[in-house]
Amino acid sequence: MKKTFTTLWRAAAFLALCHVPAKAQTYQQVWADEFNGSISSSWVFETGGGGWGNNEKQYYQRANATVNSTDLMITARRENVGGMAYTSSRMKTQG
Repeated sequence: MKKTFTTLWRAAAFLALCHVPAKAQTYQQVWADEFNGSISSSWVFETGGGGWGNNEKQYYQRANATVNSTDLMITARRENVGGMAYTSSRMKTQG
């Protein structure tokens, strides 16, 4: 028991001596989209299947992306489109 206490005491002392205060990082937000009732033109939809090199099993289409109030919802569905067994949506910001 005494050996365990001594080991814990030494570990705590070591950590206290090695403590380096963290430096605050500051970031500046440069873009946001709040999805206020719709999907803005800042978003580009990629459509098609085959996974763009990732062997994904879904066909991407715009219809699977909707906005409910301020929430973007991307829904995966089990449906056969373009030879793929599932559908989803793929979006990216452009520029």
